[in-house]
Amino acid sequence: MLLLVKRILLRLKRLVVRLIGTLPPPAAPVRAALTFEKFEHRAPTHQNAADLFKGKWASKLGDVSDVAESGQISLFVSRIGVDVAQHLGTGGRFDGMSILELAPLEGAQTYQLDQLGAHTVAIEANAEAFLKCLVVKEVLNLRNSRFLLGDFVEYLAHSKDRFDLVFACGVLYHMQDPVNLIRLIAGVTDRCFVWTHYYDEAHRGSTLEMVAKPVTVHGLQTTYYQFNYPNMDYDLFYGGNKPVTSWMPRDSILDAFKHFGFGDITIISEQPDHPHGSCFGFVAQRRR
Repeated sequence: MLLLVKRILLRLKRLVVRLIGTLPPPAAPVRAALTFEKFEHRAPTHQNAADLFKGKWASKLGDVSDVAESGQISLFVSRIGVDVAQHLGTGGRFDGMSILELAPLEGAQTYQLDQLGAHTVAIEANAEAFLKCLVVKEVLNLRNSRFLLGDFVEYLAHSKDRFDLVFACGVLYHMQDPVNLIRLIAGVTDRCFVWTHYYDEAHRGSTLEMVAKPVTVHGLQTTYYQFNYPNMDYDLFYGGNKPVTSWMPRDSILDAFKHFGFGDITIISEQPDHPHGSCFGFVAQRRR
């Protein structure tokens, strides 16, 4: 009997070795390239803090601060926060409301939410972007905003917290499994704002090949149009933390939100001919 057990274990060991040998090696972790001097010799300024990421900013901090050199995109003075507050706030503000922001990037929308009176928890998986958010928090004195480093999917999957609103700007089209994210959002709030690109063959905005993949996720049948990020190690990469991203058609996105209980949907912006692919923004609420 003992000899038989040993033979079985030996066969299993050989099988495992063969199987492991056929698997591709694990992908190397993507490393952030941060280079700055350990000690600062200039008098303290906000520019010193911004210079820790010199040449790596997307947002133009100078629009709302005394930082002269940062990025070129005026995200801090966009109307996104104001427009969402008109639909989901009270009197055009978010006073006293708890908001969960997914992927704040450089804190531009977080700043707007803070200015409108919200108490925001913002979760960012990109470590470099997270550190930029901490710089922004100090430069702009964000008193009611907290930044957390981590994967918001993991947070949502295990959180028992509830929020008055989930704010997901530039997030959905970076997800490997966007329907699952919609389901998780529905588990922590009755209201959300989403801005996202969507799949439209006529206005893809990309030369990357997208592969159609029919899926059934939590009872919803849809099609993902997937591609692999070619440049996750690029200094200015602002995508998701998974190598595969899945885009969905416009109506499929809206159907997914309805499937998980957000029956009241209002489109507040849309640009079918956006150079990076068709996009729209909408607010979604549960019907009362």
